[in-house]
Amino acid sequence: MRRWLRHGVGLCAVAGLLVLATHAGAATSELTMKRTDQVKPGDGNRASVVRNVVRYARSQSFFQQIGGKGRVHGPEPPAGTPEFSKVIEKEPAKYNSEHPFRGVAKLGSQYFGFVFDTDPPKKPKEEKKADEDKTKDDEKKDAKEKKGFAAALAKAITAEARKKENPDVATYSRLYFDLNHNGDLTDDKVIEAEKPRIHDFGDSYYYNASFPVTNVTIDVDGTKVEYAFSMRAGGQIGKKMSSMSYVNASLSAAAFREGKITFDGKDYVVALVDFNSNGRFDDATEIPKGVRGPRGSVYPTPGDMLYLIDAEGKLKSMSPYDPTQNDYAHFVGKLVRVGDGFHGLKISPAGDELTIDSETVPVGFVSNPNGDYQAIVYGPGGLLKAVGDDSGKAPLPAGEWKLMAYTIRHVEQPKEEPEAKDEEKKDDSSKENAKPAKKRPVRPRVSIVSARAMGDYEPVKVVEGETIELPFGGPYKPVVDVQYRSGQNSVSLGLTLTGIVGESCSDMEINGRQPAEPTFIITTADGKEVATGKFEYG
Repeated sequence: MRRWLRHGVGLCAVAGLLVLATHAGAATSELTMKRTDQVKPGDGNRASVVRNVVRYARSQSFFQQIGGKGRVHGPEPPAGTPEFSKVIEKEPAKYNSEHPFRGVAKLGSQYFGFVFDTDPPKKPKEEKKADEDKTKDDEKKDAKEKKGFAAALAKAITAEARKKENPDVATYSRLYFDLNHNGDLTDDKVIEAEKPRIHDFGDSYYYNASFPVTNVTIDVDGTKVEYAFSMRAGGQIGKKMSSMSYVNASLSAAAFREGKITFDGKDYVVALVDFNSNGRFDDATEIPKGVRGPRGSVYPTPGDMLYLIDAEGKLKSMSPYDPTQNDYAHFVGKLVRVGDGFHGLKISPAGDELTIDSETVPVGFVSNPNGDYQAIVYGPGGLLKAVGDDSGKAPLPAGEWKLMAYTIRHVEQPKEEPEAKDEEKKDDSSKENAKPAKKRPVRPRVSIVSARAMGDYEPVKVVEGETIELPFGGPYKPVVDVQYRSGQNSVSLGLTLTGIVGESCSDMEINGRQPAEPTFIITTADGKEVATGKFEYG
């Protein structure tokens, strides 16, 4: 079973948010921008949840090959992206690198040019002096260390050993970005990366450099927006002229919108995330035709994410990245589920205003034997969440819907058993005079299974006021994928658990723990054992 990583976090309130009064037919909230690195522990875990979601948002990706034979295929620029020379008219007279990495990113309604460059080469004398100074500092530090294993280990790591672990390699750790959008890279401050991580893998070095959060003013359909982003650059550096070298870079959102809204007499904290990192906040998530994941599973084109968090309620500590594993995450689209109803949703392109229509759309119902579930379905109204009650019944707008993903959750409440006192154990006759025994706290046992549907899932037609089955779930069966490696006397085995409509499991926990790793035995046709092993999660 291939398993997604999950991040569980607790939640509480966000303060200092602006609320607008509701008016007839709609509830409107003004949303303010906040940088992720401005979220502090005192802001409450709700803000921390959104900050973490932003950190794992979909990045804009860039690629450049440098020398070597063959070609490494990187992401192609999105359609409509202009050439670098059309965006940047003036560059520095000289770069440190012989191969500066030029790129163009779209933020809001504008295109911004940027260049990654390497650090200037160190002069031999400066490098020698730096090593000598570092060695002296280390010797002073070692002298102050207490005797013991830690001191001996610190002393054993000499300057030469450190140099081997962090070799002096020219990495792309300087960034020229046209922040003022005037086509000139010489009048913007150079952004320096944090110290890159470099790993020696024989014929090549691999590295990753992270750049700090940076402010930029962008235009989004005529509205000026104070935005923030961060970038990364990394890749492979070949040690030989014939070796392959390449750079992968990314630009990620580092800001989100926040506010409050009162809807149907209930207060909500609102958070709006630019989940595709393009500077807009109104992008709808869609299922592209003909694009499928492993085994034909459905994967959406990333849009933006909306979080409607009960201002007073205590939320489950489940993954905020997967909308099927919580009550508050929603894909941005034409409609949004609030409570048991579906309402029209309008978001300004700049994300500074959000409106929820008070009128509900006509709904029917879907049912599934698994009572406590959350499913994402898609259709003309976008991607919506269906939440099953105890009987497995869930409202959905009238129309045709296909299943994209779901999470089934089962909670078992163990009985609390009182712990017998010592005097009760020794003499049963003293029970009448003994004090009531204290009950030991017992945590509920939670089991979940998450899965993603295939593209050939048959749509269900929801009719207003009627109920129709939404098929998915167990029993689950294992499917083993065998891949033969050309020229090698070996095969690669992959295991996937599939449900009744072919959906592929992505996560499973039984009583809060992963199931034991499945084992396999390979035999000949006559039953002779050839090999055994275990499947690993990942």
